[in-house]
Amino acid sequence: IAPALAAPAAALYLMSTCPRDESFDAMREFKRVLRGDRLYDDHPDKPKNFFEKTLARVNATIQAETDAFMGCQMQIVDIMGCIKIASIQSQTQGKTFYWLGAVHRWRYLLAREIPVEQVKKD
Repeated sequence: IAPALAAPAAALYLMSTCPRDESFDAMREFKRVLRGDRLYDDHPDKPKNFFEKTLARVNATIQAETDAFMGCQMQIVDIMGCIKIASIQSQTQGKTFYWLGAVHRWRYLLAREIPVEQVKKD
């Protein structure tokens, strides 16, 4: 009987704490991912010293602004009002980046390569 009560309570909690679409700042989140903020501390690509962090920040800004200029596609999908999935399709990177919106926050999930056929179509 406990799972029967817990599932609706969890769904109600997720519905009441689901972030609004306007709270997703695509440019800021995209820059965070590009500069390596979302990588684990022991990841070899994570910037470690001041020079690497500054270079990564400049590189991320240039790439994000280039994508914005070229018209990258952003989409937010609402799943039953409980969670949201945001995606940014970057033509310059050749990847689609995904975030999960739940419990008042947006969390980076993953990046997937865009299929070559889809890149050629656009």
